[in-house]
Amino acid sequence: MSFPSSVRSEYSSSRLSNRAQDGEDFEREIERDRWASHVQYLLSCIGYTVGLGNVWRFPYVAFENGGAAFLFPYICCNILFGMPLLYFEMSLGQYLQAGPNLVYFKLKPVLQGIGWSMTMVSLLISMYYNVIISWIGLYLVKTYWVDEWATCGHPWNNDACTSLKDNLKWCMNDTMQLAERRLWFRGDCVEKYPNTTLETATEQYFMNQVLNLTTGLDDFGNMNWDNFMSLCAVWVIEVFILWKGVQLIGKASLITTTIPYFIIGIIFWRGLSLPGAYKGIKFYILEPDMSKLLDPKTWKAALAQVCFSLSLGMGGLQAMASYNERSHNCLRDAVVVAGADIFMSLFGGVAVFSVVGSLAHAKNVKVEDAIASGQGLAFIAYPEALSRMDGSLVWCFIFFLMLFCLGLSTQFVYIETLACGVLDQWPHLYPMRPVIILLIALVEMIPGVLMCTGSGMYWLNLWDTYTSSVALCLACVAELMTLFSLMAGRTSIGDEGQPGYYLYPIWSEVLGWFFGLLPVLFVPGLALWHITAYRKKGNPAGAFRVHESHPSYARMKREAENGMLLPGILDSCLNGSLDVPVGDMMPDTPLAANLLIGLPNVGPIPAVAPIPQTPAPPASAPSSEAPKSSEQPKKS
Repeated sequence: MSFPSSVRSEYSSSRLSNRAQDGEDFEREIERDRWASHVQYLLSCIGYTVGLGNVWRFPYVAFENGGAAFLFPYICCNILFGMPLLYFEMSLGQYLQAGPNLVYFKLKPVLQGIGWSMTMVSLLISMYYNVIISWIGLYLVKTYWVDEWATCGHPWNNDACTSLKDNLKWCMNDTMQLAERRLWFRGDCVEKYPNTTLETATEQYFMNQVLNLTTGLDDFGNMNWDNFMSLCAVWVIEVFILWKGVQLIGKASLITTTIPYFIIGIIFWRGLSLPGAYKGIKFYILEPDMSKLLDPKTWKAALAQVCFSLSLGMGGLQAMASYNERSHNCLRDAVVVAGADIFMSLFGGVAVFSVVGSLAHAKNVKVEDAIASGQGLAFIAYPEALSRMDGSLVWCFIFFLMLFCLGLSTQFVYIETLACGVLDQWPHLYPMRPVIILLIALVEMIPGVLMCTGSGMYWLNLWDTYTSSVALCLACVAELMTLFSLMAGRTSIGDEGQPGYYLYPIWSEVLGWFFGLLPVLFVPGLALWHITAYRKKGNPAGAFRVHESHPSYARMKREAENGMLLPGILDSCLNGSLDVPVGDMMPDTPLAANLLIGLPNVGPIPAVAPIPQTPAPPASAPSSEAPKSSEQPKKS
């Protein structure tokens, strides 16, 4: 049975009339910083999602999964999974005006652990992410001495060192064909024997000078003071930008987000003009392995790349969106941010493969033998390719400047997510925001110092493997479960790899799993804590109800007091049996909120008695148009 139209009309008009008052009450309740402009907010979100992985991880993942064939599952996963979840995170943070830890608390206190797990993921990732930025900063400063990493004969080089730049310089007296078959090795041009174990100058510079790499996790070696000073300088920059909040973050994003797009465009056009560039682009675009589309591992890799690239499950998007007005159009922002991320991945992949193709041509090897992933691409393969170009100093400088800006723009939001979580949970600390930012920096410096030792690379890889895979995956699963409720293979670094790979001991895997599971422990831990706390108050079901700080709570209470709430809805919402709407059915409200509102689907609505009407005053003479006496409502 359905409601009479008069009841529906009165109910709808009540919701519309109360909407403005609800928004005003909510805005007065929570006063937050606001973005200076929509452009600054949008650039901050793009800078957060478009990071180092778009340049040094995506090309290698595409290479491993069929080249251009990988683009189809990547774009599909981005549109069908990444963009909706991105929109969901933005709309939740914007509507509830809170970071991740309070967003889920306002939905239901028992879910607060999900928000804190996201905050912990940002904490753990930012600890080692800043170390990588410090390496980039070190290269950026030392680009003036580009020959240090491009040539042999330095204290950190050994007899196995070979240099492409030296090869082109000293072995070019012969014909080009002969030069391609010979290389500069131990002070002379020698034949390239296949069984000769060689190391490039850029590889030895990175491993022996920048990292000063030791034999394992427990062999700390000496402190690399250059890395330590670079790490301190990076933290000083970040603290200076973050201590004033989103006002300075937005201004900094005008630089850190736009510069990488200009530079990648310059490298793209320069790469196309290099000899052998077509070889790399052909390998990347024109030779797709379509059989990979039938391999589930390809789709799994695409989904993992989308989650990591869009920074899903880390809470940063919710924190950034919470500084918007509630009526802001976050659907448009989600589309723009996801589109910018896809563009940088595809465009950056072409720029990378054009330069790598040139490197493969100069070394007379296949493209797959020249490409590398992660740090190997950024600090070994790409610098080697750029060092042989005319004006190598300029090209190396702008390349590392691009990486530095990409890293900073992402790290800004990681730290702001932590600060937002602390200040949302304890608002009385807001006047002490600069102190909170400084304390966060000091806490994160502790593992950073460990990664500045000789075993730092091993610790960084251990940290990265478990926090960016295990913890991030579980956080996304918890977020999806929350989304579904509102809307009603394992990777091991201990496996034996190629010869020369470091085999991690058993105790390090246990430690890695601890890092990976630590953020997730907040989910059951805080759930039990809230259940126990509400039980002590004599109200155990309160942990499963919508919290009073939820913006819809006051409106629903007023509607119930005025008799305008549909029968059973208030009781269902307050006893935890029905999810509470997180938005209002208005054109300017985020769509993700609209999907959760309206008349809840609670089955057939029972019939209700007609609303009594006030009888008309008695007339002196009967009217021909008066209703029959049998139809007159009786006066009670």
